[in-house]
Amino acid sequence: MHTSYSSNRTVTGNLKAPADAWVTLQNLRVGLRFLYHLPRYLQARIDSESATAILADRLRTRDAAFLRQLELAVFSWPESPYLPLFARARLGYQDAVELVRKDGVEQTLRLFLKEGIYLSVDEFKGRRELIRGNHCAQVSPKSFQNPESRYMVAASSGGSRSSGTPVLFDLEFIRSCAVNSRIVHELRGGSRWEKTTWEVPGGGARFRLLKYSLYGPPIRAWFSQVDPAAGGLHPVYRWSTRAMRWGSYLSRQQLPKPLFSPISEPRPLFDWIDQVRLQGRTPLVFTFPSSAVALAQWGAACGRDLEGVQFTVSGEPITAARLETIRSLGGTIGARYGSVETGPLAYGCLNPTAPDHCHFQSDLWAVIQAGEEGAALGLRERSLLITGLDPRAPFLFLNTSMGDEAHLTNGSCGCPLENMGWNLHVSGIRSIEKLTSAGMTFAGTDVIAVLEQNLPGKYGGIPNDYQLVEEEAPDGRPLLKLLVHPRLGPLDAEAVREDFLAGLGSRTIVDRLMETAWREAGLLTVERRPPLQTKQGKVLHFHVLGSKVAPH
Repeated sequence: MHTSYSSNRTVTGNLKAPADAWVTLQNLRVGLRFLYHLPRYLQARIDSESATAILADRLRTRDAAFLRQLELAVFSWPESPYLPLFARARLGYQDAVELVRKDGVEQTLRLFLKEGIYLSVDEFKGRRELIRGNHCAQVSPKSFQNPESRYMVAASSGGSRSSGTPVLFDLEFIRSCAVNSRIVHELRGGSRWEKTTWEVPGGGARFRLLKYSLYGPPIRAWFSQVDPAAGGLHPVYRWSTRAMRWGSYLSRQQLPKPLFSPISEPRPLFDWIDQVRLQGRTPLVFTFPSSAVALAQWGAACGRDLEGVQFTVSGEPITAARLETIRSLGGTIGARYGSVETGPLAYGCLNPTAPDHCHFQSDLWAVIQAGEEGAALGLRERSLLITGLDPRAPFLFLNTSMGDEAHLTNGSCGCPLENMGWNLHVSGIRSIEKLTSAGMTFAGTDVIAVLEQNLPGKYGGIPNDYQLVEEEAPDGRPLLKLLVHPRLGPLDAEAVREDFLAGLGSRTIVDRLMETAWREAGLLTVERRPPLQTKQGKVLHFHVLGSKVAPH
């Protein structure tokens, strides 16, 4: 095979976005562009017929969308980080066209993987150089930003070594996601559900509000688990929310301001649920699995139920214990899988065989598993490698690992989502490179730095004297325990806890937000006992108990 590509495109300035997307002039430009386009975006709502037609057309033209992305991400972009990988494999655009025509998208991606065309999560995050044979390059998420995307909505993933991954969404990409969200809700019976979100302030919440605003009743309320006016939070969280509200004034639907509803006492959210039910309507709440459990427990303690309440949950493992706790009070769960960098990847099966059984959105994404070929390259066999098909996605993903592994199967479940054309099933989803609890995610490198440097530096001992353990209570609540070896002598457990949380929140404004959420949820306790050992005698920095997959 041969290498052939054209260089007929000018790369836009979007690729020069700074690493910290929160506090720069770039962010101001993004905000002004957002305010200009938001009214028109909100006025162009999505009805049922058009959503179904769009999905059918995307599935019908899927091969062409994949080839278009290859041209965009590789062959018409001289600075593409992928281009040297294709040159090394002696693969050109016409080769890709022939492969797709002969074997389809997924089989072509498997061949690419075998030839070294992929990204590990550490390479994508910029934590490791991209090395293939004699080719070596330092890359980061900024290297893979989509030059065709008109960035308007800023978000950020959990912190890695310094700042989180800046994610800037195009409103048209959010619209693409809203098409599928509407279809899923309609198949669940909820085209007229009253939708809300209960999470932390930030880009993820804004993404969902903008998506939900394109169909069904107007958004009348949304809720924050962290007080947006709390001290220590960066002003960007307040100003970005205000900008969204100001922009919505010019459209026919005005978006409300967030209401503070803490995990420890979510009375405002429960009052909204009761009000919606009294009006004869169905409430839909997007939140994290452990947050839904906390809501159920608070309601049970107060003699209130979740009868008829619909949940969409994402952001952390969805387990049988968590589902049972929510269902015991009458709530209904719909799973969702995705990440800040990608947006939604898969939606919950309507005839599930596992708590997190989902259907991949194969109109917007292609996915394969690393398998034996990937294992030979240093990947886990069950690692998911995703490829984007939407021309306005924030990043150009091509066989990219986001640090997750799962069971991936083709088969029939009899679910309406399958009848819509989503035939690929995913379940048993677990992170292999980060710690997630209550929807808050810290990269393993951040946790390790606190355990190995901050705590030993203040309280003595060695890194093996400290360990973070995550497990699940019988009712599905997440339990985080910081184990401190007894040989360190008398210590103030509360001081150790505070220093650990402060260390996690000391790197970026996103980390400080996550620290606040963990603190207010009361997730962490300190126990004086030796850290746990694996069967091989290893003392890992943190364990996930009761799961087949433990971060490392």
